[in-house]
Amino acid sequence: MLTYKNTKAKSCAVCERVFVPESYSETVCCAVCAIKKARAETSSVFTVTLPWPDPSLSPNRKNGNHWGSVNKTKGKRLADARALTLQAMVHTRYIPPKGVLPLVLTFVAPDKRRRDLDNLLASMKADLDGLSQALGVDDQVFEPITLRREYGSKHGCVRVEVGC
Repeated sequence: MLTYKNTKAKSCAVCERVFVPESYSETVCCAVCAIKKARAETSSVFTVTLPWPDPSLSPNRKNGNHWGSVNKTKGKRLADARALTLQAMVHTRYIPPKGVLPLVLTFVAPDKRRRDLDNLLASMKADLDGLSQALGVDDQVFEPITLRREYGSKHGCVRVEVGC
């Protein structure tokens, strides 16, 4: 119950301290409480769909080639992954929690050809760097990383689930 004499005073929705809001609709007293409230309201699982990895990024294809031959492709993949992740984060209002983030990569192959999961993961390095930049975390917090394989998408894609 409010015992403060100001009629505009409210209690914070997170810490329950009494404060006078600057705007009429404000329900939290500070930025820290706003972040805590946003984390409580968002889901702990976040999914983003990335395009199928470029074949030129496969470790089996680039052996012996100069690093500059795939540098442009890596930069484009990093930028695309960062943009797709930011777009999905804004759409779902996802805020990454602190600590380790489990990661599930589901490779939805465009055909039934045999592909090594370790090579698919290696070809996703630039995408994972873009994902970690968009989330604002170091990619060392992705632990454990689970790899799955599915078939059926016409162009192929990689479904990334963060925090499962």
